[in-house]
Order: sequence, then C-alpha cells, then structure tokens
Amino acid sequence: MWSTSVSGSTITFSSWGGAGWWLDGKNCSDYNSVVVHFQSAAQPGNMQIYYTGDTDPDTKIEFGSGATQVSANLNASRKYSVEKIVLSCESGSLTVTSAYLTGGGGGGDTPIVGDHGFVVSGKQLLDAKNHPFVMRGTNLAYAWYIGKGYEQQIAQMRSRGANAVRIAIGTGGQYSKIPAQLLASIIQCCESNKMVLVIEAHDATGSDDVNALNKCVSYWTEMASTLKGHEHTTIINIANEWGGKWNTTAWVNAYKNAVSTIRKAGLKHCLMVDADGWGQHAGSIPNSGWDIFNADPDKNIIFSIHMYGSAGKPGTVESNITNVLNQNLCLCIGEFGWYHSDGDVDEDAIISTCKTNNVGWFSWSWWGNGGGVGYLDMVTDQYNGTPATQSTKGQTCNWGQKIYNAWAADSQLCSVYTDVPPTPSALDEITDSPINQLTDSPFNKYLINGKIYLLRAGMLYDMYGNAIQRMR
Repeated sequence: MWSTSVSGSTITFSSWGGAGWWLDGKNCSDYNSVVVHFQSAAQPGNMQIYYTGDTDPDTKIEFGSGATQVSANLNASRKYSVEKIVLSCESGSLTVTSAYLTGGGGGGDTPIVGDHGFVVSGKQLLDAKNHPFVMRGTNLAYAWYIGKGYEQQIAQMRSRGANAVRIAIGTGGQYSKIPAQLLASIIQCCESNKMVLVIEAHDATGSDDVNALNKCVSYWTEMASTLKGHEHTTIINIANEWGGKWNTTAWVNAYKNAVSTIRKAGLKHCLMVDADGWGQHAGSIPNSGWDIFNADPDKNIIFSIHMYGSAGKPGTVESNITNVLNQNLCLCIGEFGWYHSDGDVDEDAIISTCKTNNVGWFSWSWWGNGGGVGYLDMVTDQYNGTPATQSTKGQTCNWGQKIYNAWAADSQLCSVYTDVPPTPSALDEITDSPINQLTDSPFNKYLINGKIYLLRAGMLYDMYGNAIQRMR
C-alpha cells in the first residue's frame, strides 16, 4: 500500500497482482490528476482508478515496458470520492519513486509533476503541468518562404485563436538549412506569442530513401543544444511525410532507428511521426505504430495523419481517427485541406471528429500554396490574416473563416502559459544565491515574497505543480 508520499518503495507483482493507493473515499475535488513515477518498467502494466461503489475501474491507463511514468485525469464528476488507485504489471518488480495527486487548487505539499515537457499518456498529450493539451492551429510554409518572415504570421494566428503552429523548415536537403540562431528565434517567437510549436523537417517529403530521413534526424541532433530547455513548448516532427510507397515495414524500421538516434543525442522532447504513404496511409499507425512507440526509451511519441483525398475523403475520416485511438495511441491530424488534387476532403468531419475525441489538428495552410493548389490558402494576406474564400472544381469553401470559427469553438491556451511568474527580483535571488531554502529534499523549496516555490531540474514551480519559469 502506498502513502501520499512514496520514495524508493519497491512493489513486487506477479500474475497481474496489484498494489496501490487506498484512499477510502477521499474527496479529491481539489485535484485534477494522479501521477506515478517509477524506474524503467521491465514489463507492460497499467494504472486503474476506482471510485466509491466501483467493482470495475472507472479509468484504466496502460503503459509499456520501459515506461517511467503513468498518469490519468480524475473523473470530474466523481473525484469527490476516490476509493483506490491501483498499479499493476505483468510480472517482476517495479520501483515506484513518487505517487501523488496534482493540479487544481489542492495546495499544501502536493509534489510537482516533474521536470518533463510534453508527454504522451495513452491517447492524451499532456503538457509540462500534466494537463491535457489539444492542438488547434495551422501550418506555416516557412521552408520555401524564408524571406517572408514568421513573426507577423504567428502573431496573427494567435490573435485569431490558434494555440499552436506547425512550421515547415529546411534542413539542408531540398530546402535551405535553418541555422541554430534562426531556429532559436522561431522558438522564442512562438513562446512570446504563447503558442506551442511543432517544428518539422520538410526535406524528405514523399521520399522512400532512408538517407533522406536520416539527414533530417542529423539536423535535430545537431540542433540539440538549441532545442534543449524548450521541451515544454516545442514538439519535434521528425520528418514531413517520409515514406511514399505505403511500405509499412520500411516505415517502421526507419523510424525505430530515427527515434533511437534522437534519444541518444539527449533530446527528451515529444516526437511526432507522420503516417506512411505521404502521411495518408492511416492504417500504418494502428497496425504498426506500437512497434515505433516501443522502440522509444522515453515512450513519448504522438502520431500524425495527413488528411487529403485519401485519408480525408468522405466516409473514412471517423474510422481513420478512431482506429488509432482504439489502439491507445496518441494522434494529431498534422495536415488537412478542404479539397486537394487527389479528391474531395471532408473537412467538417475532420473538425467535428477531432473535437469529439480531443484530437489535435493543423489545417494546411496559412498562405503561399502554389502548383495549382492555391485554394488551400487560409488567408488572402499573410500579414493581416484576412480570411480567404476559395473555389476549385465547381466547389467553394470559406476556408479561412471556417478554421477561425473552429479555433474559437474549442482552442484553449496551453497551461504552461497561463500563470504570472514571480517578480524578476525574486527570480534573481533564487538563481544567483538561493536564500530562504526551506528543505533539502528532491523538491527544493524556497520562500519568495511569502510564497513557497519549488526548484527542480532548472524549472521553478508553484506548490500546485504549475511550471512558473525556467531558470537560467
């Protein structure tokens, strides 16, 4: 049995026997979620949440071998009476290092979530405060429009309601290589506008050449020092639409190696992997996504389908999305249009199905489409964001306004941006000379202006687990 504070406890399981946290009907209304950290799991397992009167768990979250944490949201309508939280694995031992409730207004000594950035927990993408985050944005084709800038465009997206942006960059293959200083500026611009950034390498689009994918991977490892420290605001989309032939075996093998290389470079970011077949072979993810996911020692991958005339055609959208979610994999629609050269797209079904299932999406695209597909531009002027109404093949769509309306309907600011940090003078005191230290525990506590803050792995948190500011 766990207590509310676990440190180095070894819990041994056999034949799916479980041990856990018996709360005896505890009122957990002040909290949003439960988090358990443990040493790398030798076997798959799960966490189950029971409320008073339950004979079967209300919530069951699975984790794979090699996982180091599991978390779940509490049922908002039932968290006033949590009976027990059970952790179970197939066999062997599991060393739990922390187990706690977090979020909400619980206060007290509730431990912080941790020093992670975005993490995948089953079908959910969780931010650095362990809150679910659902991306609502569009794509910015920066790789081939470098001279057009990005600052005004990102500001316009944010002012119109987007909470994230997916930006195409070049890595020195098909497109000019974005240097470290420029990459850092793009990240900073997104953070200044309170936007989550999905940064993607566009050079290997449609390629089946493993070397093209590996060149994208080499770019990310080269930029590791620039990317580190932004795990809470930035997701790395390894390569745009690598794999054109609908060859799932080749797709799996190439990405298993790509993920391993990126992790060996010390990058802890959530990684995004596009589906096989120009991003439209939707079945590659539910059929083989777990092979890639389990090859990641951090178990932190979100998959992406690009929905055009194949994956996004009428009658297929719902199944393409739910087939992935039914495998307990995390999904985003990295691109979708309202029409494309390969056929009609059911953009309304994409937007509504994603809303129902809390799946993130990015429309394609803000501005600058050529090659006869200019009808995919959301705006008539990339700098002021005037929404565009587009027509092709006898069809018309108020494309820009439709996306703006969808953002207005359910786009929520990522919670890493929702708190006001302490005064700069107080932060300087902590950074330069930690005074008023209250404890020497793993969660070092400091008293600043009468309030307690926690410092861990270079991040300052308040006592509710909210990340306040990364320290220099």
